[in-house]
Amino acid sequence: MKFNIRTFLITLAAIAIPFSVAQAEDSEFKPDLKIGGLIFANYHYDLTDGAEPNNKFEIQRVYLNFKAKMTEEFSARVTTDVGTIKSYDDDQKIRPFLKYAYLEYKNKDLGMKLRFGAAGTPFIGKHDKFVGQRWISKAFTDQYKVLSSSDLGLHVMGKHFDGMFDYQVSIINGSGYGKKEADDGKAAQLRLTVDPLAGGEMSMPISAFISYDVGAGSDAAMIAAGSVGFKHDMGKAWGEFVMTSDDDITGMGFSATLLPKIPSVGNLMVRLDSMDPNTDVDDDAVMRIIGGLTHDFAKKISVGLIYERSMPEAGEDGHAVFVKTQAGF
Repeated sequence: MKFNIRTFLITLAAIAIPFSVAQAEDSEFKPDLKIGGLIFANYHYDLTDGAEPNNKFEIQRVYLNFKAKMTEEFSARVTTDVGTIKSYDDDQKIRPFLKYAYLEYKNKDLGMKLRFGAAGTPFIGKHDKFVGQRWISKAFTDQYKVLSSSDLGLHVMGKHFDGMFDYQVSIINGSGYGKKEADDGKAAQLRLTVDPLAGGEMSMPISAFISYDVGAGSDAAMIAAGSVGFKHDMGKAWGEFVMTSDDDITGMGFSATLLPKIPSVGNLMVRLDSMDPNTDVDDDAVMRIIGGLTHDFAKKISVGLIYERSMPEAGEDGHAVFVKTQAGF
């Protein structure tokens, strides 16, 4: 049979066109909705003298996540949490409330994300993502009510040079996601992180953070903080320092965490917190030690045996043993 180049090209085109159409259809964007959840629960045995009740089962957190991707640039997230109404001692029912609710715009060319609504704040979010132990304890600045992990406002963030530089700028109410806005003041927050080991087997994020009230009058306050982390196949380490200034009151604190891995067993955890809310006042500082062993059965299924001791300058020490768990889906 005589070879005909024209016939060959026509035949090849006829075969290729359907595949090209199918590939184009496959590459078209399709809206997506992902639903997930995360549960933090524990058994708590209080070893402090006179503690009542001295043991109980607790639900600490129940996050329900709804993440929707509407277009290639726009997405949204809604996350609910649970808790008790702390201002009513007689009402101990666990109720749901809103933690995250925002619209996100993503610009790949600029390496930038813009979130509008209730979203994660710059400093605590960096700690939680790097350390990954929120089911054991809140971040240091969250634990001592220095910062809130979520707030309503405008949040801009981005990464550059393969993650060597990343930042987040937020203009927020400043009162936190669990409180109503009480005045016209807003807080401006900025975190800048440099990781000289980004892109390799190790990571060492070094962060500087500042928060300043804008238009809050006599209630204006400033919070400055810095942190450094180190991650290797054998474990993680994290340290941070924070300073607060509110009128004539200055506070200082620090936290250090070590998370060495034990092959085929789990992770050790040792954390030391120290917070002095007013450096001009005696006997108001508190120190806290957390230590224990954790084991991950899966990415979001973990259990830990944890000892925690609180040592205030004024008053007696308190200590307890916990069996803590997280379960995610």
